[in-house]
Amino acid sequence: MSFSSLVPRGIPGTVEYVLKTDLLAGMMEVRSTGVGTGFLRLQKENRDSTPLPKPPPRTQHRIAGFLDRETERIDALIDKKRRLIDLLEEKRTATITHLTSVVHAPLAKLGRFANLMPGYAFSSASFSDRGLRLLRGVNLSPEAVRWDDTVHWVPDDPGVMSTYSLEENDIVLGMDRPWIGGGMRVATISHDDVPSLLVQRVARLRTGPGLDQDFLYAVLRSLAFKAYFDPILTGISVPHISGEQILDYQCPVPTMREQRSIAGDIEHVTGYLNSTTQRLTAQLTLLAECREALITAAVTGEIDVDAFDSDRNLEAANP
Repeated sequence: MSFSSLVPRGIPGTVEYVLKTDLLAGMMEVRSTGVGTGFLRLQKENRDSTPLPKPPPRTQHRIAGFLDRETERIDALIDKKRRLIDLLEEKRTATITHLTSVVHAPLAKLGRFANLMPGYAFSSASFSDRGLRLLRGVNLSPEAVRWDDTVHWVPDDPGVMSTYSLEENDIVLGMDRPWIGGGMRVATISHDDVPSLLVQRVARLRTGPGLDQDFLYAVLRSLAFKAYFDPILTGISVPHISGEQILDYQCPVPTMREQRSIAGDIEHVTGYLNSTTQRLTAQLTLLAECREALITAAVTGEIDVDAFDSDRNLEAANP
């Protein structure tokens, strides 16, 4: 991988904003050549001849000052919404932990009530772009299965298909790097996730008599479950947990009626928190797009920054 530096010959602030927009990327894209392996490389002569907007220095100063002020406002909103998302995630985890910590309930090893099966060691050479989807660790995020990076397998072994086929409402848990910023990499299989097959280093859990599947799903997302693993995690660069460790976890086991009631309460609360998080995430995307559009419009002269500032001042004087 190679890098190069660009030294502005003008007002640094304005050039910096130009480099942050899609404008420069678009100009360079049509001038790039397919040199390299797997990516486009911009040749030095093409880079140096790429035209950039170059208004007079005084105008550049005004544009840079305008964008400093306006992007600061947008960035403050973005930071505020990100903090809100973090607080919602903390609230979700705290709620789950509180509701699953049933003080009067007896504790029992999870293995007494649940069956765990690790996935099959499919050879990467057998991966295909057609056939059945393979659920790998990369497809697991906290409370969600993602298929944006999917490989397939063309069925050639009925035994593998019958043993490792996932079913709706199965719980799947990532055993390598089990915790990321958003929480435990555990999710339930939905109708849209089947048919699919389980791959190694991903565990499938199904409960038996005495333990509700939805209650178990809540327990696996609690801080108590994470705290159990903190002192026994193995692996340095890629921490991982074993199936035996999962089944040895001392799980609270209230009555089935209580389990279902707790699971229902958690579903109600987390449903609201999740929908709020989704709205905030959509707003973050819009703010980022607005920021980009504002910068592009300012550096290309599509908006009159002086007139924009005048309108701002008028609004402030006449609230």
